[in-house]
Amino acid sequence: FVAGYVWVALGTDFKIGLLVPLTDPQTGNASGFGDPVAGAFPVAVDDINLNPAILPGHTVSWEWVDTKCDINTGLTAVSDWWKRGFVGVIGPGCSCDYEARLAGSINFPMFDYGCDEGAGSNKLLYPTYIRTLPPSTRIVDALIVTLQKFDWDQVTVVYRNHSIWTNILNAMKEEFEVHEITVQHEEVFQTGFVPNNDSIINPFPEIFTRTKETTRIYVFLGEMIELRSFAMAALDEGLNNGDYAILGMAIDHKIRRSQNWHSLDFLHMGTYLDEKAAKAMESVLIIAPKAPKFTFVYKSWNVKVRDSVQGAPFFQTGREFHTFSAFLYDATILFAKALEETLAAGEDPFDGEAIVSHAMGVQYQSISMLQNGIDESGDGISRYMLMDMNELQEADSWLTAGYPGVIGVGEFIRNSNGRWTFNATEDYNVPIKWPNDAG
Repeated sequence: FVAGYVWVALGTDFKIGLLVPLTDPQTGNASGFGDPVAGAFPVAVDDINLNPAILPGHTVSWEWVDTKCDINTGLTAVSDWWKRGFVGVIGPGCSCDYEARLAGSINFPMFDYGCDEGAGSNKLLYPTYIRTLPPSTRIVDALIVTLQKFDWDQVTVVYRNHSIWTNILNAMKEEFEVHEITVQHEEVFQTGFVPNNDSIINPFPEIFTRTKETTRIYVFLGEMIELRSFAMAALDEGLNNGDYAILGMAIDHKIRRSQNWHSLDFLHMGTYLDEKAAKAMESVLIIAPKAPKFTFVYKSWNVKVRDSVQGAPFFQTGREFHTFSAFLYDATILFAKALEETLAAGEDPFDGEAIVSHAMGVQYQSISMLQNGIDESGDGISRYMLMDMNELQEADSWLTAGYPGVIGVGEFIRNSNGRWTFNATEDYNVPIKWPNDAG
């Protein structure tokens, strides 16, 4: 007998819960991103139960709740599962502030896969909360490395008036102060702007009128469809001569199987002005999360997830695939491994902080075939790519090799001491193609 050691009988069945938004709260239809994301959860549980190396001698069973992205639904489920002796929850997947605060107050571990709220990084307030999804503000680290790479220390910032982008703006300005990067102009545009809609005024020409005489580097914080319009407005102003550059960011984690980032076809809006957009985006660099590697293993796993979400208990369509499926799978596997380490250490499997402690600082291979991790704040770590409008090295199902398209020219990697570096690896050995060969 060892003092403080908790003995758990072999063959124990541990229960965990899944919070996932299947139903769209606006329409009442089953069109939330839980289809197909939810399908990754049963696949993960099966892998845990079939692989004796993950949770040897024990099994996992589960229940789930369709939260509809409703906070009260999530809170009720967390409280119910805790009272009934579950050992943890995977989710919530939407907002997480209240659910994670409740989980922390009752020492109940919560491994999330889809919440982007910055407050979750505070382990004093959220001691039992971990997420495999990197917060969107982390992309600021890659931005700083990019600016330093090109010795750009004066920028104009153009941002969308939305909480996601204002959070990134605030994090970015803090880092700008640390790294002595000057913001020459700060321009905001309102949400609701839709390209090619004549009834809505394009805000970007006026922004260029106010800023172009004193600006060479623009940092654009907005959606890809808005970045496209911003670059086209810059082209109309004659800012595509190699003297100007636009840095944009993709934070949506969508899987883009084509390199036609300049096209509206990705959004099922046709190919309107694609040739002009391709020309305009020659001045654009995009920082984006590194996409999954479409290996045989990953493709086979995709099929399993689709089959899973189409069957009981979800009965969904298995529609367009989403990278959050991988984040959910990874969160579930990481939870099981942390539970096993808790048991191996003789700690209480119902001690949420103990379980979370065994997931802090880990590095792991994601099911997306990427090397990911969890940092000291319990936030996910993944790699970012630097994307450039360039000559395509290989064709895809939309574009032909040799034609212009957006490709990776390097990646950002966080090393063990927390520093980010830019690496032009063998996979991305194409130089940046600047307009008029400038740069």
